[in-house]
Amino acid sequence: MQADLFEYLETQDAPVLDRLYECNWTTQSILRALPSVAKSYVLRLLYMDDITRTELDSWAEPKAVADEHRYAVNELLKLRVMMKDPKNPDILSLNPVFRKQVQTSLVTGVTKPWQKLKTGKRLAADSKAPELETVEHESQERWQSLLYFIVASESRKRPPRDVIELLLTMGLVRKSRELKPEITNDGCQFIMMDIQAQIWKVMKHYILKSESPGDILKMVFCMSFCSPGTMCAVEALTETQKDLLADFEKFGLIWRRKPTSRRFYPTSLGVNIVFDRKTWMPEEAADKSIAEEGLAGLSLVLESNFKVYAYTMLELHAEMLNLFVDIECILPNLVVGLITRSSITKALNKGIKAQQIIHFLTSKIHPKCLMRTNVIPDNVTDQILLWEKERSRIKYDPGWMFSRFDSPQLFKSTLKFCTQMGLLVWSDSERIFVSHENKPRVNEYIKTEKKRLNNR
Repeated sequence: MQADLFEYLETQDAPVLDRLYECNWTTQSILRALPSVAKSYVLRLLYMDDITRTELDSWAEPKAVADEHRYAVNELLKLRVMMKDPKNPDILSLNPVFRKQVQTSLVTGVTKPWQKLKTGKRLAADSKAPELETVEHESQERWQSLLYFIVASESRKRPPRDVIELLLTMGLVRKSRELKPEITNDGCQFIMMDIQAQIWKVMKHYILKSESPGDILKMVFCMSFCSPGTMCAVEALTETQKDLLADFEKFGLIWRRKPTSRRFYPTSLGVNIVFDRKTWMPEEAADKSIAEEGLAGLSLVLESNFKVYAYTMLELHAEMLNLFVDIECILPNLVVGLITRSSITKALNKGIKAQQIIHFLTSKIHPKCLMRTNVIPDNVTDQILLWEKERSRIKYDPGWMFSRFDSPQLFKSTLKFCTQMGLLVWSDSERIFVSHENKPRVNEYIKTEKKRLNNR
């Protein structure tokens, strides 16, 4: 599960989490995403009323697992999967709502969301069901149009107006003086993320500005148990979730034949907001999607002379590399560039971190290079990190400079005062520099000292 998604859930109030846990698919998602130790505690406590903290701690006797035990218990409490007794905090028990849903899941077995109508009958098969390739292709087109807009490329159709407004609100792009989109520092960092992290970042902002965040989260968790291209019934959704279909379609998270369709089809982008794509995708679908991704994918070869060879057929990838690589040549299926100090400095100035660049290069490395001990040459990795460290050689401290003292005695006594009181940042034979917040104390001392010296 997305770590950021876990952190977001941990910040929610108890009533919000309890309402989320009323959804069977949400509880299953949380259970599967818990650390293995926490997961085993939930299953052991499933049919127990409560347990004391001492008894729970006894389950992790070996010192070797003490840290894992503390982490597991802490996560369960943060997510309100486990609760403390209000009258006696030493007594713990599972959240009754969460417990009931997990018990129901064990009894009913594995099913798929949104497969039945409100009458209990299954929706009739679609006689014109789309091919998985069609669903995935249109999904990728919609998402890539968003990315192309962020990098200010005009080679693709612009995304819908409300999607553009969302990107502007998120601060990923801004309007230039010519009223054209211009990528921001946050946009540069966004482009460097994995696609799963990108989608969650957009969805998180979408959730925060929504009046019904719980319905959106439930829908996201439910989609994680679907397979790409699987038919789902619109009638099985809540009214709020039905309204979300149009927005989800704009992001490429679902596919619909038309707005009035009784059916919708989750895509691999929507299925994998919570979990990794391969986790829930059928083997056949996974093979097709991986093959399609390989054709339009990005494979990098890095040499120890800082040369970068990028095998790609997308202009988007060239725009992404241009954030931290000096592009030398662009061919139909190959981009050649060079990593230089100026190109890395340019990226760092845009808010991109050295570790983000290294992670991006490592994650997109050509399969043939995986046979190396180090997929990226050591000197390239080290030099990128050194270029980043160059920026932190000088430390900037806002403060005040005191100079032109009335007498050498006043300067010496003030310098001694600042040194003894720990107020001094820097000094030379004529000047004293103190931090901004300590200026009033030094001013007061100088006034007092002046009077003392004048009265001598």
